[in-house]
Amino acid sequence: MFKKYTKEILIEQLRKKAEELGRTPTRKDLGQGVAAQQTYVDYFGTYGAALRAAGLVPHHKTIPELQEQLRKKCQELGRPPRRRDIRNDANMVGPHVFEHRFGSIAEALKSIGEDECPKYQRWSKKELIEMLQKKAIAIGKTPTTVDINRDRAMPRVNTFARYFGSHNQALAAAGLKPNKTKRR
Repeated sequence: MFKKYTKEILIEQLRKKAEELGRTPTRKDLGQGVAAQQTYVDYFGTYGAALRAAGLVPHHKTIPELQEQLRKKCQELGRPPRRRDIRNDANMVGPHVFEHRFGSIAEALKSIGEDECPKYQRWSKKELIEMLQKKAIAIGKTPTTVDINRDRAMPRVNTFARYFGSHNQALAAAGLKPNKTKRR
């Protein structure tokens, strides 16, 4: 059901949440006894403006703090983080912060340098075939696109398609029985 708010109610919710937490609420604290972030944006223009209206200090990370978050994520993943990797990490600011402060996530990654976060790995066809064969042995069946995309240690399915033409052609090159395609 749609809930109606006033600016005064929203400000009071933010103040209570800040008192409960002992700090300024982040966007990830919202929705738990307070309105969702979009509600604050609708009423105040930005979440930061809502925080200022409530007399709270918005969270602003410095460029070095943002770069350090990216370095840690690169080390954790062994590759540059994707937008969803950043969005799904509760310890990182949202991807929009990197886009706002650097222009894009790609520019933020460039700012930390390739030594800190190597570009996506390039594989040979032989390496990709070996990965598919090992995955098939590990799971006891021909790996599906879902099996591959869920495995963080493997390249994404589109990488196999780029090298071999399609996922099924990659499977065939690895000596595996291609999956049946579903007709809709």
